[in-house]
Amino acid sequence: VPTRAGLLRRARQAALGRRKWCGLILMYHRVADVEHDPWDLCVSPEHFKAHMAELAELGTCVTVGELLPAIHNGDGSPVFAVSFDDGYADNYTAGLPTMEKFGIPGTFFVVSDAIGAEGEFWWDALARVAFRAAPLPARLELIVRGSPWAWDLGPAIDYPDPERMADIRWRADEAPPPGPRSKFYLMLWELLFEQESKERDRLASEILAWAETEPRARPDHAILDEEQFAALAAGPRIEIGAHTRNHPALTALPEDQRRDEMAGGRDRLESRLGRRVKTFSYPYGRKSAETRALAAETGFTAVCTSRSGAITPETDPLDMPRLQVKNWDSAQFRRKVESYF
Repeated sequence: VPTRAGLLRRARQAALGRRKWCGLILMYHRVADVEHDPWDLCVSPEHFKAHMAELAELGTCVTVGELLPAIHNGDGSPVFAVSFDDGYADNYTAGLPTMEKFGIPGTFFVVSDAIGAEGEFWWDALARVAFRAAPLPARLELIVRGSPWAWDLGPAIDYPDPERMADIRWRADEAPPPGPRSKFYLMLWELLFEQESKERDRLASEILAWAETEPRARPDHAILDEEQFAALAAGPRIEIGAHTRNHPALTALPEDQRRDEMAGGRDRLESRLGRRVKTFSYPYGRKSAETRALAAETGFTAVCTSRSGAITPETDPLDMPRLQVKNWDSAQFRRKVESYF
């Protein structure tokens, strides 16, 4: 006799199966609670658990590399893939145990040269400086690509509580900076965003030193270490995908550097894993006709962007859209998935 939960699952799958789309790739970055999250990268452990419970009820879950074949060989019922970008330690410590509990496979797109890094990703390092409670020095001076650059902080020196609370609520892709510190952060982010990776990392280190900020990663902003990466990759339902060597904006690089980042990142992961890496995700979603051609030449069979959209049988496997998941509760997540189209 079918259980109530089984009947509910069948009803949801039938409703989703009547849609014109067949699949959806969910894009996560972090499973964590942090105070400042200007790019909406964090989903709390509680909400992530709710998301995985919903997915277990809504349809079949596969890896990114399995998604299009599952759609072509399936019966039209919805198919989902959970993906993570970057390679934060919390993917392993908080994300993986929950996925395993609900039998959810996953694809983890990892920045190859960041594995084992003692510091933080550059955007987190900047946020650590810009959003600290203590006062900042009055003037920042740097040498950027051989030229002097300076910024007088003025009202951003101090950080009153009302401004700090406004910045905690601020999301950089939704609204302009609400105060001097968030404006300072976004200015630094834009300065470093399209720099070559060595120049970008040098500047981030100098900014940390200028603010007399510890360069070692905060525990809740750590990147996967060697042991965590190996344990994550050993999961029976885990796919490791490439995410470049250093997380650059690929469209800002010359062809030789693009090739090194894309093919080189894959090669380094394959060397660690002892198996092929066939999937790839564009950092920041930045792509072009040239990067697509290079992805094909490199041998990737499934490539993800940050563009919103669903997966159909006609989706280009080298230009697969995703839904960026935010810190939604269970009901919000279900409504977003079910009404996305």
